[in-house]
Amino acid sequence: MRNPNSYGSVYKLPGNRRKPWTARITVAHVGPHYSYKYLGYYKTQAEALMALAEYNRNPYDTSNITLGEAFRRYIEDQSGRVTDNTVKWYEQSYRNMAPIHNRPIAQLKLDALQLFFDTLGKPYPTISQTKRAMVAVFNYAMRYEWVQKNYAQMVDIEKLKSGYTKRKKAVFTGEEIRSLWNIASDNGLAEMLIILLYTGLRVSEMVDLKSEDVDIDKKCFYIRKSKTAAGVRTVPIADCIMPIFQKNVSKPYIANPSDQRVSVAHLQGYALPRLMETLGMNHTFHETRHTFISMMAEAGVDERITKSIVGHAGGSITENVYTHISVQPMLDAVNMLPVYQQQTKSL
Repeated sequence: MRNPNSYGSVYKLPGNRRKPWTARITVAHVGPHYSYKYLGYYKTQAEALMALAEYNRNPYDTSNITLGEAFRRYIEDQSGRVTDNTVKWYEQSYRNMAPIHNRPIAQLKLDALQLFFDTLGKPYPTISQTKRAMVAVFNYAMRYEWVQKNYAQMVDIEKLKSGYTKRKKAVFTGEEIRSLWNIASDNGLAEMLIILLYTGLRVSEMVDLKSEDVDIDKKCFYIRKSKTAAGVRTVPIADCIMPIFQKNVSKPYIANPSDQRVSVAHLQGYALPRLMETLGMNHTFHETRHTFISMMAEAGVDERITKSIVGHAGGSITENVYTHISVQPMLDAVNMLPVYQQQTKSL
């Protein structure tokens, strides 16, 4: 029997899915275009029909809004406010929450959320990122009074660190740097890693670096904001990475091919792990900084020059206050670093 108009529909999704059935209602109809609200995904047709019937009994009852629906609404709300990369990072966190997608968010109290995180079975960094995303969704739900408290914020994930052993810092090898050079002309993240390797920048400084702060003629750029006084500094541009800056300096942000600032969360939680897996490497962003400092030491560069470039405070009051290093000695220093493979023509 056909359902009444505006009642909604149930249908089976293509492909091999664990929950192939979905229930949806039409929330907007403009010309030939329809906009749908999906009530959830279910293992059987009967479950989907029951969910649709329950919704139609009280379509304005927000007590049945699931975590999955709340998350989808939050992601839609963020569209246009954040970069596409940040949205992708939220979507990755959403997938991590699959076991509780269909639970009404109003029923997800602290004990249920704590159990979910305790049994998530992911590495600690993934658990931490998933919690941050869930806290954001609960804040969104509080705004619409779907929940009364942000129980996600109360979840204790610190105890899960006991099973997480932080890896010791490892420098990039010459072969690994060569691999990055080989794909840099076609891969923006590889370009970014190369810049980090030859400047010692923090990844947060890299994504904030605007073209207006780059001086191509003087072969340097300026970090104008930092948590510490030593962090506000001038950084030299080595000859080997100058073509990258020249290619990207017409864009608002050096590190992003679009007009928006790329998200550190997306880079750390999604983009970098994928690139590392593709290249058969295992490194963090901070290890580029560690590698730069190590290469400078191996090249015999004065430690004061290295500290000035990376924004480390000196070891004494005299060194902190009275030492000022001009651009040229810093340029001479970074140009002593091994390049491993010169790819400037293809950049």
